Amino acid sequence: MSPPRERAQPAGRTRLRDLLRPDRFSGAAGWTMALRLVGLPFQLLLFLLVARLHPVADVGLFAVVLGLWLAARSLGPLGFDQAAMRFIPAFRADGRSWAAAAFVRIALLWIGLPAVLAGAFLVAGALLQGWSLPSLAAFGMGEGQDPATGSAFVLLCGLGLPGYVLIGFLVGVVRARRQVIAAQLPELVAQPLLGLAAVGGVALAMPESGVLGSLAAVAAAAWAVALAYLWLARGVLCRGPSLPAAERRAIVRTCLSIGLSKAVTIVTLRAPLFILFLLAGAAAAALFETAQRLALLGTLGTWAIIAAASPMIAEAHAAGQSERLRRLVAGSIVIAAAQTLAVLLALLVLGDWLLGLFGPAYTAARWTAVILSLAFLANAVGGPVGNAFYMIGRERLPLGFNIAGLAVMALAVPAGTLLAGPAGAAAGFALALLVRDGGMAAMAPGMLGLRPGDLHPGRMATALLARRGGAPDVTGPAGAPVRSGPKPP
Repeated sequence: MSPPRERAQPAGRTRLRDLLRPDRFSGAAGWTMALRLVGLPFQLLLFLLVARLHPVADVGLFAVVLGLWLAARSLGPLGFDQAAMRFIPAFRADGRSWAAAAFVRIALLWIGLPAVLAGAFLVAGALLQGWSLPSLAAFGMGEGQDPATGSAFVLLCGLGLPGYVLIGFLVGVVRARRQVIAAQLPELVAQPLLGLAAVGGVALAMPESGVLGSLAAVAAAAWAVALAYLWLARGVLCRGPSLPAAERRAIVRTCLSIGLSKAVTIVTLRAPLFILFLLAGAAAAALFETAQRLALLGTLGTWAIIAAASPMIAEAHAAGQSERLRRLVAGSIVIAAAQTLAVLLALLVLGDWLLGLFGPAYTAARWTAVILSLAFLANAVGGPVGNAFYMIGRERLPLGFNIAGLAVMALAVPAGTLLAGPAGAAAGFALALLVRDGGMAAMAPGMLGLRPGDLHPGRMATALLARRGGAPDVTGPAGAPVRSGPKPP
Protein backbone atom coordinates (compact mmCIF):
# COMPACT_ATOMS: atom_id res chain seq x y z
CA MET A 1 0.00 0.00 0.00
CA SER A 2 1.26 3.46 -0.91
CA PRO A 3 2.12 5.83 1.94
CA PRO A 4 -0.31 8.72 2.58
CA ARG A 5 2.06 11.26 1.06
CA GLU A 6 2.08 9.37 -2.23
CA ARG A 7 -1.73 9.04 -2.20
CA ALA A 8 -2.24 12.79 -1.69
CA GLN A 9 -0.33 13.79 -4.80
CA PRO A 10 -2.41 11.76 -7.27
CA ALA A 11 -5.55 13.03 -5.52
CA GLY A 12 -4.44 16.60 -6.19
CA ARG A 13 -3.76 15.85 -9.81
CA THR A 14 -7.13 14.15 -10.09
CA ARG A 15 -8.85 17.22 -8.65
CA LEU A 16 -7.04 19.47 -11.12
CA ARG A 17 -7.96 17.22 -14.02
CA ASP A 18 -11.54 17.25 -12.79
CA LEU A 19 -11.63 21.06 -12.80
CA LEU A 20 -10.16 21.14 -16.31
CA ARG A 21 -12.67 18.70 -17.77
CA PRO A 22 -14.21 20.31 -20.88
CA ASP A 23 -17.70 19.27 -19.72
CA ARG A 24 -17.40 21.48 -16.61
CA PHE A 25 -17.85 25.25 -16.57
CA SER A 26 -14.32 25.81 -15.25
CA GLY A 27 -12.74 23.47 -17.79
CA ALA A 28 -14.75 24.68 -20.78
CA ALA A 29 -14.03 28.33 -20.01
CA GLY A 30 -10.37 27.61 -19.27
CA TRP A 31 -9.75 25.64 -22.45
CA THR A 32 -11.58 28.19 -24.60
CA MET A 33 -9.62 31.12 -23.20
CA ALA A 34 -6.35 29.19 -23.36
CA LEU A 35 -6.85 28.42 -27.04
CA ARG A 36 -7.82 32.03 -27.70
CA LEU A 37 -4.64 33.18 -25.96
CA VAL A 38 -2.57 30.77 -28.04
CA GLY A 39 -4.10 32.05 -31.28
CA LEU A 40 -4.16 35.71 -30.32
CA PRO A 41 -0.47 36.43 -31.06
CA PHE A 42 -0.91 34.96 -34.54
CA GLN A 43 -3.97 37.16 -35.16
CA LEU A 44 -2.08 40.27 -34.07
CA LEU A 45 1.01 39.28 -36.04
CA LEU A 46 -1.13 38.75 -39.14
CA PHE A 47 -2.56 42.26 -38.97
CA LEU A 48 0.84 43.66 -37.98
CA LEU A 49 2.42 42.02 -41.03
CA VAL A 50 -0.27 43.44 -43.32
CA ALA A 51 0.19 46.89 -41.77
CA ARG A 52 3.94 46.71 -42.34
CA LEU A 53 3.69 45.39 -45.89
CA HIS A 54 1.18 47.87 -47.32
CA PRO A 55 0.37 51.61 -47.17
CA VAL A 56 -2.16 52.82 -44.61
CA ALA A 57 -4.90 53.32 -47.23
CA ASP A 58 -4.44 49.76 -48.52
CA VAL A 59 -4.61 48.46 -44.94
CA GLY A 60 -7.95 50.28 -44.66
CA LEU A 61 -9.24 48.38 -47.71
CA PHE A 62 -7.94 45.13 -46.25
CA ALA A 63 -9.82 45.91 -43.03
CA VAL A 64 -13.04 46.63 -44.94
CA VAL A 65 -12.98 43.34 -46.86
CA LEU A 66 -11.98 41.37 -43.76
CA GLY A 67 -14.77 43.13 -41.87
CA LEU A 68 -17.26 41.99 -44.52
CA TRP A 69 -16.01 38.42 -44.20
CA LEU A 70 -16.25 38.48 -40.41
CA ALA A 71 -19.73 39.96 -40.66
CA ALA A 72 -20.69 37.11 -43.01
CA ARG A 73 -19.26 34.62 -40.51
CA SER A 74 -21.65 35.94 -37.87
CA LEU A 75 -24.67 36.89 -40.00
CA GLY A 76 -24.57 34.15 -42.62
CA PRO A 77 -25.61 31.30 -40.27
CA LEU A 78 -28.94 33.15 -39.73
CA GLY A 79 -29.00 32.26 -36.04
CA PHE A 80 -28.72 28.50 -36.62
CA ASP A 81 -25.24 28.52 -35.04
CA GLN A 82 -26.51 30.01 -31.78
CA ALA A 83 -29.63 27.86 -31.86
CA ALA A 84 -27.50 24.74 -32.31
CA MET A 85 -26.11 25.27 -28.80
CA ARG A 86 -29.68 25.34 -27.51
CA PHE A 87 -31.39 22.62 -29.54
CA ILE A 88 -28.70 19.95 -29.94
CA PRO A 89 -28.18 19.51 -26.16
CA ALA A 90 -31.98 19.47 -25.71
CA PHE A 91 -32.39 16.77 -28.38
CA ARG A 92 -29.81 14.59 -26.67
CA ALA A 93 -31.40 15.15 -23.27
CA ASP A 94 -34.67 13.92 -24.77
CA GLY A 95 -32.97 10.83 -26.20
CA ARG A 96 -33.39 12.03 -29.80
CA SER A 97 -29.82 12.15 -31.05
CA TRP A 98 -31.06 11.63 -34.62
CA ALA A 99 -32.80 15.01 -34.39
CA ALA A 100 -29.42 16.77 -34.19
CA ALA A 101 -28.58 15.51 -37.69
CA ALA A 102 -32.02 16.60 -38.90
CA PHE A 103 -31.39 20.06 -37.43
CA VAL A 104 -28.04 20.33 -39.22
CA ARG A 105 -29.62 19.36 -42.55
CA ILE A 106 -32.27 22.06 -42.15
CA ALA A 107 -29.62 24.63 -41.25
CA LEU A 108 -27.35 23.81 -44.20
CA LEU A 109 -30.30 24.22 -46.57
CA TRP A 110 -31.19 27.60 -45.11
CA ILE A 111 -27.67 29.03 -44.91
CA GLY A 112 -25.79 27.23 -47.69
CA LEU A 113 -27.82 28.38 -50.68
CA PRO A 114 -27.89 32.10 -49.69
CA ALA A 115 -24.15 32.06 -48.97
CA VAL A 116 -23.28 30.54 -52.34
CA LEU A 117 -25.65 32.88 -54.17
CA ALA A 118 -24.27 35.95 -52.39
CA GLY A 119 -20.69 34.93 -53.22
CA ALA A 120 -21.60 34.22 -56.86
CA PHE A 121 -23.40 37.58 -57.08
CA LEU A 122 -20.28 39.45 -55.97
CA VAL A 123 -18.02 37.45 -58.28
CA ALA A 124 -20.31 38.04 -61.25
CA GLY A 125 -20.56 41.74 -60.45
CA ALA A 126 -16.79 42.07 -60.32
CA LEU A 127 -16.23 40.14 -63.56
CA LEU A 128 -19.14 41.38 -65.64
CA GLN A 129 -19.91 44.84 -64.28
CA GLY A 130 -16.50 45.84 -62.97
CA TRP A 131 -17.77 46.71 -59.49
CA SER A 132 -15.05 48.62 -57.63
CA LEU A 133 -14.56 48.90 -53.90
CA PRO A 134 -12.02 51.77 -53.95
CA SER A 135 -14.43 53.96 -55.92
CA LEU A 136 -16.61 54.14 -52.81
CA ALA A 137 -13.98 56.26 -51.07
CA ALA A 138 -11.50 57.35 -53.70
CA PHE A 139 -10.58 60.37 -51.60
CA GLY A 140 -9.14 58.05 -48.98
CA MET A 141 -6.85 56.17 -51.35
CA GLY A 142 -3.14 56.65 -51.50
CA GLU A 143 -1.42 58.16 -54.49
CA GLY A 144 -0.95 55.82 -57.40
CA GLN A 145 -3.90 53.58 -56.48
CA ASP A 146 -5.73 52.50 -59.63
CA PRO A 147 -9.48 52.40 -58.91
CA ALA A 148 -9.86 49.86 -61.72
CA THR A 149 -8.22 47.25 -59.50
CA GLY A 150 -11.13 47.65 -57.10
CA SER A 151 -13.11 44.95 -58.87
CA ALA A 152 -10.53 42.46 -57.62
CA PHE A 153 -11.45 43.37 -54.03
CA VAL A 154 -15.10 42.60 -54.75
CA LEU A 155 -14.11 39.35 -56.49
CA LEU A 156 -12.06 38.19 -53.51
CA CYS A 157 -14.83 39.19 -51.15
CA GLY A 158 -17.27 36.95 -53.03
CA LEU A 159 -14.86 34.01 -53.12
CA GLY A 160 -14.15 34.11 -49.40
CA LEU A 161 -17.69 34.79 -48.16
CA PRO A 162 -19.16 31.21 -48.29
CA GLY A 163 -16.16 29.82 -46.42
CA TYR A 164 -16.62 32.23 -43.53
CA VAL A 165 -20.37 31.47 -43.38
CA LEU A 166 -19.63 27.74 -43.21
CA ILE A 167 -17.12 28.27 -40.39
CA GLY A 168 -19.64 30.36 -38.44
CA PHE A 169 -22.28 27.64 -38.49
CA LEU A 170 -20.10 24.56 -37.98
CA VAL A 171 -18.32 26.08 -34.99
CA GLY A 172 -21.72 26.24 -33.28
CA VAL A 173 -22.48 22.61 -34.17
CA VAL A 174 -19.18 21.26 -32.85
CA ARG A 175 -19.46 23.42 -29.74
CA ALA A 176 -23.01 22.19 -29.12
CA ARG A 177 -21.68 18.63 -29.06
CA ARG A 178 -19.46 19.69 -26.13
CA GLN A 179 -16.28 19.17 -28.16
CA VAL A 180 -14.76 22.28 -26.63
CA ILE A 181 -11.18 21.89 -27.89
CA ALA A 182 -12.15 20.71 -31.37
CA ALA A 183 -14.59 23.60 -31.73
CA GLN A 184 -12.01 26.28 -30.95
CA LEU A 185 -8.67 24.97 -32.19
CA PRO A 186 -9.17 25.30 -35.98
CA GLU A 187 -10.61 28.83 -35.92
CA LEU A 188 -8.69 30.33 -33.02
CA VAL A 189 -5.26 28.85 -33.66
CA ALA A 190 -5.02 27.16 -37.07
CA GLN A 191 -6.74 29.88 -39.11
CA PRO A 192 -4.59 32.86 -38.03
CA LEU A 193 -1.46 30.70 -38.18
CA LEU A 194 -2.28 29.55 -41.71
CA GLY A 195 -3.17 33.11 -42.69
CA LEU A 196 0.09 34.45 -41.31
CA ALA A 197 2.12 31.84 -43.17
CA ALA A 198 0.15 32.37 -46.40
CA VAL A 199 0.42 36.17 -46.31
CA GLY A 200 4.15 35.96 -45.67
CA GLY A 201 4.59 33.41 -48.46
CA VAL A 202 2.66 35.51 -50.97
CA ALA A 203 4.63 38.63 -49.98
CA LEU A 204 7.91 36.81 -50.64
CA ALA A 205 6.87 34.98 -53.81
CA MET A 206 4.68 37.65 -55.42
CA PRO A 207 5.42 41.05 -53.87
CA GLU A 208 3.76 42.75 -56.84
CA SER A 209 0.36 41.33 -55.79
CA GLY A 210 0.14 43.90 -53.00
CA VAL A 211 -2.78 43.89 -50.60
CA LEU A 212 -4.82 41.77 -53.02
CA GLY A 213 -2.34 38.94 -52.52
CA SER A 214 -2.72 39.26 -48.75
CA LEU A 215 -6.51 39.06 -49.01
CA ALA A 216 -6.30 36.01 -51.27
CA ALA A 217 -4.02 34.30 -48.75
CA VAL A 218 -6.43 35.00 -45.88
CA ALA A 219 -9.36 33.66 -47.94
CA ALA A 220 -7.45 30.45 -48.73
CA ALA A 221 -6.72 29.93 -45.03
CA ALA A 222 -10.41 30.37 -44.22
CA TRP A 223 -11.47 27.75 -46.75
CA ALA A 224 -8.92 25.28 -45.35
CA VAL A 225 -10.42 25.75 -41.88
CA ALA A 226 -13.98 25.42 -43.23
CA LEU A 227 -13.08 22.02 -44.69
CA ALA A 228 -11.56 21.00 -41.36
CA TYR A 229 -14.84 21.80 -39.60
CA LEU A 230 -16.76 19.77 -42.16
CA TRP A 231 -14.57 16.82 -41.21
CA LEU A 232 -15.10 17.40 -37.47
CA ALA A 233 -18.89 17.63 -37.91
CA ARG A 234 -19.12 14.58 -40.17
CA GLY A 235 -20.94 12.66 -37.43
CA VAL A 236 -24.08 14.77 -37.92
CA LEU A 237 -23.69 15.32 -41.66
CA CYS A 238 -25.67 12.21 -42.47
CA ARG A 239 -29.09 11.12 -43.64
CA GLY A 240 -31.78 10.07 -41.22
CA PRO A 241 -35.33 10.71 -40.07
CA SER A 242 -36.75 14.19 -40.56
CA LEU A 243 -38.29 16.32 -37.87
CA PRO A 244 -42.07 16.77 -37.89
CA ALA A 245 -43.18 19.70 -40.03
CA ALA A 246 -44.57 21.68 -37.08
CA GLU A 247 -41.36 21.27 -35.07
CA ARG A 248 -39.30 22.13 -38.11
CA ARG A 249 -41.21 25.37 -38.63
CA ALA A 250 -40.90 26.28 -34.96
CA ILE A 251 -37.15 25.70 -35.04
CA VAL A 252 -36.72 27.82 -38.17
CA ARG A 253 -38.75 30.65 -36.63
CA THR A 254 -36.63 30.56 -33.49
CA CYS A 255 -33.37 30.49 -35.46
CA LEU A 256 -34.40 33.40 -37.66
CA SER A 257 -35.44 35.40 -34.62
CA ILE A 258 -32.03 34.77 -33.03
CA GLY A 259 -30.39 35.52 -36.37
CA LEU A 260 -32.18 38.86 -36.65
CA SER A 261 -31.05 39.85 -33.17
CA LYS A 262 -27.51 38.74 -33.94
CA ALA A 263 -27.57 40.65 -37.23
CA VAL A 264 -28.43 43.84 -35.42
CA THR A 265 -25.57 43.15 -32.99
CA ILE A 266 -23.05 42.59 -35.77
CA VAL A 267 -24.18 45.64 -37.70
CA THR A 268 -23.74 47.69 -34.53
CA LEU A 269 -20.22 46.29 -34.10
CA ARG A 270 -19.06 46.53 -37.72
CA ALA A 271 -20.88 49.60 -39.02
CA PRO A 272 -18.59 52.21 -37.40
CA LEU A 273 -15.68 50.99 -39.55
CA PHE A 274 -17.69 51.35 -42.76
CA ILE A 275 -19.12 54.72 -41.70
CA LEU A 276 -15.58 55.97 -41.13
CA PHE A 277 -14.51 54.51 -44.46
CA LEU A 278 -17.25 56.41 -46.29
CA LEU A 279 -17.13 59.67 -44.34
CA ALA A 280 -13.42 60.02 -43.50
CA GLY A 281 -11.56 57.75 -45.91
CA ALA A 282 -9.54 54.56 -45.82
CA ALA A 283 -6.76 55.98 -43.63
CA ALA A 284 -9.22 56.82 -40.83
CA ALA A 285 -10.70 53.34 -41.17
CA ALA A 286 -7.24 51.83 -40.76
CA LEU A 287 -6.65 53.80 -37.54
CA PHE A 288 -10.03 52.75 -36.14
CA GLU A 289 -9.55 49.09 -37.07
CA THR A 290 -6.12 49.00 -35.44
CA ALA A 291 -7.46 50.58 -32.25
CA GLN A 292 -10.39 48.19 -32.23
CA ARG A 293 -8.14 45.17 -32.60
CA LEU A 294 -6.31 46.15 -29.42
CA ALA A 295 -9.52 46.99 -27.56
CA LEU A 296 -11.04 43.68 -28.65
CA LEU A 297 -8.41 41.95 -26.51
CA GLY A 298 -10.72 42.85 -23.63
CA THR A 299 -13.53 40.79 -25.16
CA LEU A 300 -11.51 37.58 -24.91
CA GLY A 301 -13.18 36.75 -21.59
CA THR A 302 -16.64 37.71 -22.84
CA TRP A 303 -16.36 35.67 -26.00
CA ALA A 304 -14.76 32.64 -24.38
CA ILE A 305 -17.13 32.48 -21.45
CA ILE A 306 -20.20 32.78 -23.67
CA ALA A 307 -18.87 30.02 -25.92
CA ALA A 308 -18.22 27.76 -22.93
CA ALA A 309 -21.35 28.48 -20.92
CA SER A 310 -24.04 28.52 -23.63
CA PRO A 311 -24.76 24.76 -23.79
CA MET A 312 -24.55 24.54 -19.98
CA ILE A 313 -27.06 27.37 -19.51
CA ALA A 314 -29.43 25.66 -21.95
CA GLU A 315 -29.09 22.39 -20.01
CA ALA A 316 -29.60 24.10 -16.65
CA HIS A 317 -32.74 25.83 -17.91
CA ALA A 318 -34.12 22.61 -19.40
CA ALA A 319 -33.51 20.81 -16.09
CA GLY A 320 -35.03 23.61 -13.99
CA GLN A 321 -31.73 24.26 -12.20
CA SER A 322 -32.20 27.96 -11.50
CA GLU A 323 -29.35 28.17 -8.98
CA ARG A 324 -26.86 26.66 -11.42
CA LEU A 325 -28.12 28.97 -14.16
CA ARG A 326 -27.55 32.03 -11.97
CA ARG A 327 -24.07 30.82 -11.06
CA LEU A 328 -23.16 30.33 -14.72
CA VAL A 329 -24.34 33.81 -15.68
CA ALA A 330 -22.68 35.45 -12.67
CA GLY A 331 -19.38 33.68 -13.34
CA SER A 332 -19.54 34.75 -16.96
CA ILE A 333 -19.97 38.42 -16.00
CA VAL A 334 -17.14 38.46 -13.45
CA ILE A 335 -14.60 36.72 -15.69
CA ALA A 336 -15.47 38.87 -18.70
CA ALA A 337 -15.42 42.18 -16.81
CA ALA A 338 -12.13 41.41 -15.03
CA GLN A 339 -10.26 40.85 -18.26
CA THR A 340 -11.80 43.87 -19.97
CA LEU A 341 -10.67 46.07 -17.08
CA ALA A 342 -7.14 44.69 -17.37
CA VAL A 343 -6.98 45.56 -21.08
CA LEU A 344 -8.40 49.03 -20.39
CA LEU A 345 -5.63 49.71 -17.87
CA ALA A 346 -3.00 48.39 -20.28
CA LEU A 347 -4.21 50.74 -23.02
CA LEU A 348 -4.15 53.71 -20.65
CA VAL A 349 -0.55 52.99 -19.66
CA LEU A 350 0.97 51.40 -22.78
CA GLY A 351 -1.37 52.57 -25.54
CA ASP A 352 1.20 54.62 -27.46
CA TRP A 353 3.77 51.84 -27.39
CA LEU A 354 1.30 49.14 -28.44
CA LEU A 355 -0.08 51.19 -31.33
CA GLY A 356 3.43 52.20 -32.34
CA LEU A 357 4.15 48.56 -33.13
CA PHE A 358 1.92 48.94 -36.19
CA GLY A 359 3.77 52.06 -37.31
CA PRO A 360 4.26 55.66 -36.13
CA ALA A 361 1.05 56.83 -37.82
CA TYR A 362 -1.10 54.56 -35.64
CA THR A 363 -0.23 56.21 -32.32
CA ALA A 364 -2.87 58.83 -33.14
CA ALA A 365 -5.49 56.19 -32.35
CA ARG A 366 -4.62 55.85 -28.65
CA TRP A 367 -7.76 57.48 -27.25
CA THR A 368 -9.85 55.71 -29.85
CA ALA A 369 -8.60 52.43 -28.39
CA VAL A 370 -9.33 53.55 -24.81
CA ILE A 371 -12.88 54.63 -25.65
CA LEU A 372 -13.53 51.35 -27.49
CA SER A 373 -12.25 49.44 -24.46
CA LEU A 374 -14.79 51.27 -22.29
CA ALA A 375 -17.49 50.24 -24.73
CA PHE A 376 -16.45 46.60 -24.45
CA LEU A 377 -16.55 46.86 -20.66
CA ALA A 378 -20.29 47.55 -20.96
CA ASN A 379 -20.53 44.52 -23.23
CA ALA A 380 -18.71 42.37 -20.67
CA VAL A 381 -21.51 43.05 -18.18
CA GLY A 382 -24.51 42.84 -20.49
CA GLY A 383 -23.29 40.33 -23.10
CA PRO A 384 -23.50 37.20 -20.89
CA VAL A 385 -26.99 38.24 -19.79
CA GLY A 386 -28.18 38.63 -23.37
CA ASN A 387 -26.70 35.25 -24.26
CA ALA A 388 -28.55 33.65 -21.34
CA PHE A 389 -31.79 35.10 -22.73
CA TYR A 390 -31.11 33.23 -25.99
CA MET A 391 -30.52 29.97 -24.15
CA ILE A 392 -33.77 30.16 -22.13
CA GLY A 393 -35.98 30.99 -25.10
CA ARG A 394 -36.35 34.75 -24.46
CA GLU A 395 -34.65 35.87 -27.67
CA ARG A 396 -37.05 38.79 -28.15
CA LEU A 397 -35.48 40.65 -25.22
CA PRO A 398 -32.00 40.89 -26.77
CA LEU A 399 -33.62 41.79 -30.09
CA GLY A 400 -35.32 44.81 -28.55
CA PHE A 401 -32.18 46.08 -26.84
CA ASN A 402 -30.07 45.39 -29.94
CA ILE A 403 -32.42 47.48 -32.06
CA ALA A 404 -32.21 50.29 -29.51
CA GLY A 405 -28.42 50.13 -29.58
CA LEU A 406 -28.40 50.12 -33.39
CA ALA A 407 -30.61 53.22 -33.49
CA VAL A 408 -28.23 55.05 -31.16
CA MET A 409 -25.24 53.93 -33.20
CA ALA A 410 -26.83 55.08 -36.47
CA LEU A 411 -27.10 58.61 -35.09
CA ALA A 412 -24.10 58.85 -32.78
CA VAL A 413 -21.33 57.32 -34.92
CA PRO A 414 -21.79 59.55 -38.02
CA ALA A 415 -22.08 62.62 -35.79
CA GLY A 416 -18.99 61.61 -33.83
CA THR A 417 -17.07 60.90 -37.04
CA LEU A 418 -17.80 64.34 -38.43
CA LEU A 419 -16.88 66.00 -35.15
CA ALA A 420 -13.79 64.08 -34.07
CA GLY A 421 -12.90 61.41 -36.64
CA PRO A 422 -12.04 57.92 -35.32
CA ALA A 423 -12.25 58.97 -31.65
CA GLY A 424 -15.71 60.47 -32.21
CA ALA A 425 -16.87 57.31 -33.96
CA ALA A 426 -15.61 55.29 -30.97
CA ALA A 427 -17.55 57.53 -28.57
CA GLY A 428 -20.74 57.03 -30.56
CA PHE A 429 -20.16 53.28 -30.54
CA ALA A 430 -19.60 53.31 -26.76
CA LEU A 431 -22.90 55.12 -26.24
CA ALA A 432 -24.70 52.51 -28.34
CA LEU A 433 -23.25 49.63 -26.30
CA LEU A 434 -24.10 51.38 -23.04
CA VAL A 435 -27.75 51.56 -24.11
CA ARG A 436 -27.83 47.99 -25.43
CA ASP A 437 -25.80 46.02 -22.89
CA GLY A 438 -26.64 48.24 -19.93
CA GLY A 439 -30.32 47.68 -20.63
CA MET A 440 -29.92 43.90 -20.75
CA ALA A 441 -27.91 43.91 -17.53
CA ALA A 442 -30.73 45.85 -15.84
CA MET A 443 -33.14 43.03 -16.81
CA ALA A 444 -31.03 40.29 -15.21
CA PRO A 445 -32.52 40.46 -11.67
CA GLY A 446 -36.11 40.16 -12.86
CA MET A 447 -35.61 37.63 -15.67
CA LEU A 448 -32.79 35.45 -14.30
CA GLY A 449 -33.06 36.07 -10.57
CA LEU A 450 -29.47 37.34 -10.55
CA ARG A 451 -28.57 39.03 -7.26
CA PRO A 452 -25.58 41.28 -6.46
CA GLY A 453 -24.30 38.61 -4.06
CA ASP A 454 -24.08 36.15 -6.97
CA LEU A 455 -21.26 38.26 -8.41
CA HIS A 456 -19.00 37.81 -5.37
CA PRO A 457 -15.79 36.17 -6.69
CA GLY A 458 -15.19 34.22 -3.48
CA ARG A 459 -18.60 32.56 -3.60
CA MET A 460 -18.13 31.58 -7.23
CA ALA A 461 -14.68 30.13 -6.56
CA THR A 462 -16.15 28.06 -3.73
CA ALA A 463 -18.89 26.82 -6.05
CA LEU A 464 -16.39 25.90 -8.75
CA LEU A 465 -14.23 23.93 -6.32
CA ALA A 466 -17.07 22.25 -4.46
CA ARG A 467 -17.74 18.55 -4.80
CA ARG A 468 -21.43 17.71 -4.68
CA GLY A 469 -23.17 14.45 -5.13
CA GLY A 470 -25.96 13.85 -7.59
CA ALA A 471 -26.83 12.52 -10.99
CA PRO A 472 -25.04 13.84 -14.01
CA ASP A 473 -26.80 16.58 -15.93
CA VAL A 474 -24.47 16.93 -18.89
CA THR A 475 -23.95 14.67 -21.86
CA GLY A 476 -20.96 13.82 -23.96
CA PRO A 477 -20.67 13.94 -27.73
CA ALA A 478 -22.60 10.69 -28.14
CA GLY A 479 -25.44 11.79 -25.89
CA ALA A 480 -24.47 9.55 -22.97
CA PRO A 481 -23.71 10.88 -19.47
CA VAL A 482 -20.09 11.91 -19.27
CA ARG A 483 -19.65 10.75 -15.71
CA SER A 484 -21.43 9.87 -12.54
CA GLY A 485 -21.12 11.60 -9.22
CA PRO A 486 -20.69 15.32 -8.77
CA LYS A 487 -22.48 17.75 -11.05
CA PRO A 488 -20.43 20.38 -12.83
CA PRO A 489 -21.19 23.83 -11.43
